[in-house]
Amino acid sequence: MAKTENITRYECDRCHQAAYLTGDDPRRSDWRQIRRYTSDGVEAERLLCAVCYRDYRNLAVSQDSDFNRWMIQPTVADDKSKEGRS
Repeated sequence: MAKTENITRYECDRCHQAAYLTGDDPRRSDWRQIRRYTSDGVEAERLLCAVCYRDYRNLAVSQDSDFNRWMIQPTVADDKSKEGRS
């Protein structure tokens, strides 16, 4: 019976796909540890498989775009405070 040592079990936190990989297995690069912050500022780390990471990247790009657009748009309160400074 063969014996393999130093195996790590990877499991996607989203879809729960799992794989047992050795330290030199090139498929290890398919797995991504991500870090994000909730709206409350709580940090969360997740492990994602290649498919879920691709979906996450699409979501993150969309959220980045929304955030950047929000940052450059003044709010009603900003407009009123600027009027008072004139």
